[in-house]
Amino acid sequence: MIEPKLKPCKGTSKAIGNGCGKKILNRNLGLCKKCYSNWLLNTPEGKERLSKHTLKVTAPRTELKRAIKAKQDRTKLQYLKVSVQTWCHRFIKERDKGKNCVSCGEPWSSDHQAGHWKKASDYSTLKFWQFNIHNQCQGCNLMKDGNVQKYADRILKRITQEQKNEIEKMCIEEKHSDFKWDREELKELREFYKEKYHLQKLINDEKC
Repeated sequence: MIEPKLKPCKGTSKAIGNGCGKKILNRNLGLCKKCYSNWLLNTPEGKERLSKHTLKVTAPRTELKRAIKAKQDRTKLQYLKVSVQTWCHRFIKERDKGKNCVSCGEPWSSDHQAGHWKKASDYSTLKFWQFNIHNQCQGCNLMKDGNVQKYADRILKRITQEQKNEIEKMCIEEKHSDFKWDREELKELREFYKEKYHLQKLINDEKC
């Protein structure tokens, strides 16, 4: 086995001329540990090398943190959307309690759902718009994909012509926009439908 040789600390490459001359076994860029640290911290070439190594080490960690934060933000936004939908639909079903299915006229039932005239999957701005959502039987909402034509024929029995025009206007505007929900708006909307639901339930309970 060949024994490692002691070599003088005198520096190589960019670190040449920065050594103490002491003979050592282990060197980095031809320098002993003390001289190498001094070169890294106190010379332009050393600081550049240190910066590159730091970036190399921290970049993957930074990217991971960004990815985790982005996922958390998406999760929070999705949670808020589900939360808003829950309170919105509760309000719609409480508001329309006792009313027939908006599309086919089936008598009211407790298993009726909150059905959209303009599909929520097509128009994000109308996903939680109360005048676009009405009591609908499961047959129309699930089996007939919303029974849209019958819905359109009967919707003026639930809303005014002005409200119908506003919905159609919103559909057109969304096609020419890059609409996205933000958290603060969703929080406000959730509180709005919470209040609407509790008020409507109070009104309905007083009628009983």
